[in-house]
Amino acid sequence: MAALIHWQIRKADTDFEHRFVAAEFSSKLIRRRKIVSAKLARLLPELFEIRIDADYRLVDVSSKVADQATRSASVFVSEVAAVMESRTLREVGAHYGGGMKTKVKKPEDLLEEHKATILANYPDVDFRVKRRGERDFTLEVYGDYPDMWEVRQCLGDMTIDTLVDHDVWIVVLCLPRHLGD
Repeated sequence: MAALIHWQIRKADTDFEHRFVAAEFSSKLIRRRKIVSAKLARLLPELFEIRIDADYRLVDVSSKVADQATRSASVFVSEVAAVMESRTLREVGAHYGGGMKTKVKKPEDLLEEHKATILANYPDVDFRVKRRGERDFTLEVYGDYPDMWEVRQCLGDMTIDTLVDHDVWIVVLCLPRHLGD
């Protein structure tokens, strides 16, 4: 949020929602202006999903996942703070992919693409979809893998790309199968 205010993407006196911060950070500061390293694009949605697991799910987040999340959050904050100290507002060019067109897809089709990507790597998982809004979903993935967090990793940047390119927020929660019963 501080970075969005610093680079005048949003005024401090306006509301900030989680999905807005993640989408604007990635689209404006990473892809468009190239102010912040692209390696940080994945961290916001990943950390948000861990937070959802920790705050709202019946399963505890493992100490391994919590430790990694803490390290990732620290790296994220340090790198963004360093960039904020060293750079001022700037645009890298007047034509940020002006010729690029993103095909408009239905939110449900994007959700199916996420499921297909997971199934290609983990064919024996089950899904439960919860619609949280017109363009907001929670995709619960249930399986019998020792570290269900790894299942989520097969999506790479797909969830953040979906948010930035299509304004569809898909939170992916990977849980042990017995919690889906």
